[in-house]
Amino acid sequence: MTYRGYVINLRESTARRDAIRQHLQSLGLADRYERFEGICGSEVAAAHSGPLNAGSVGCGLSHQRLLAAHRNDDVHLHVLEDDAVIHPRLPQWFSTLSQQISWDLLYTDVYFSMLSPQTFQQLNRLLKNYREQGGIALVNLHGVPFVGATSYFVNRDSIGKVADLIGTNWIGQQKHDDHINNLVQTGQVTAYAVIPFLSTRSNLSAQSTIDSEYTSLMQAMDLQRAAFYADANLEALAEKSSRLVLGGPTNPLLKIYSETTRSILEHIDHGIHRKRN
Repeated sequence: MTYRGYVINLRESTARRDAIRQHLQSLGLADRYERFEGICGSEVAAAHSGPLNAGSVGCGLSHQRLLAAHRNDDVHLHVLEDDAVIHPRLPQWFSTLSQQISWDLLYTDVYFSMLSPQTFQQLNRLLKNYREQGGIALVNLHGVPFVGATSYFVNRDSIGKVADLIGTNWIGQQKHDDHINNLVQTGQVTAYAVIPFLSTRSNLSAQSTIDSEYTSLMQAMDLQRAAFYADANLEALAEKSSRLVLGGPTNPLLKIYSETTRSILEHIDHGIHRKRN
């Protein structure tokens, strides 16, 4: 299946531009991707009132404008943000996976918003299958809340539809990826995620072009997201995640929820139901 890639990159983000170009060249994919100049949020935010910071406005508008500009293309689109890292076998796997289902969007990585134990069990099983047998799977994101737009494919027959559904009304309410999640959860857009993820975020993501600082919450989200990458070093990520506990007084309900959820997930992972002492 033919696709064309576009990398969203701000004019002033030269380090990111060089890094993604070198990355794509190292994979022999440079000729398949073009740079798409991102919208600088500080230049347009004044025209859009709402709760979002300028970076979030510019980021979302960049994605929407890219899709609108290519609504008549006859090939699938691969949209990349400039802090993405893609797996060397992504083109090969996309060619196979994209023909297995009917889809509008196909994400190669996302952040899952508070996985249920059942969904965690499903993803954990799929990751184990990949590690043991090399199997790649698709998970329908309807019913699995998510955010993120680092790397995703848009079906050639859905480009205009998705561009129109994204629109710009989200600016007064939420980030554009939250808006896309809502479109997926309400059945207006059909989206899947590849498991394991075939892309991840580079170290440059810590120098965000959207938020003024890289917080511990952002780091926690990125670590969780990175753990689903095909080539993830789970031991190293686990060691990093162990240092993120805030400590100190906590909400008792939060403590009960987090500890019992951990216990439930551990039981699921071990496949056991022990008698209560």
